[in-house]
Amino acid sequence: MYPFQKIHRAEQPNINEKKNAQTRVRIFGFVLLVIILAGLTYIQRVNHRKNIFKRTESLSGTLISGFPEELLLGAKDVKILQSYSIDYGKGGKQYTTEFTLKYDIGVADLKYQRYLKDNRYYISNNFVDDKKPIASLYGRGVQADMNIVLTGLSDNKTLDVIISYLVKGK
Repeated sequence: MYPFQKIHRAEQPNINEKKNAQTRVRIFGFVLLVIILAGLTYIQRVNHRKNIFKRTESLSGTLISGFPEELLLGAKDVKILQSYSIDYGKGGKQYTTEFTLKYDIGVADLKYQRYLKDNRYYISNNFVDDKKPIASLYGRGVQADMNIVLTGLSDNKTLDVIISYLVKGK
């Protein structure tokens, strides 16, 4: 065996250890870079989502401007729980209101059906379950779509009504 072979063999494990250490550092750096990029992407998406659609709340107990008042069915004892709008830009604008109404669920459902028909909405969904009681209507119009959900409260004389009115964009 030549002297340089002894030296080469003695240094071989040291070279392998250095290569392994360099490989570990590179892998750690790559993983760290991926984590940082994923975090930045997530933060950017969350911030972007917050700014996409602007939600505007009405004052407590009042209707948001633009919500059709006639959807309260002319009742005087209406209690507005929440009312807001969401601006989708060119996609349209949605007005949503939740309120209580003193009506029988069947009567309210018929009144909302009549409203939709009188205003040229096509009723694509109408579901009523008097036993639970719950009802829902979905009307499609030329300029707007409307979703109405009626839920009977425990006194069986009061309804929780949620109406979403989507004015279609251009």
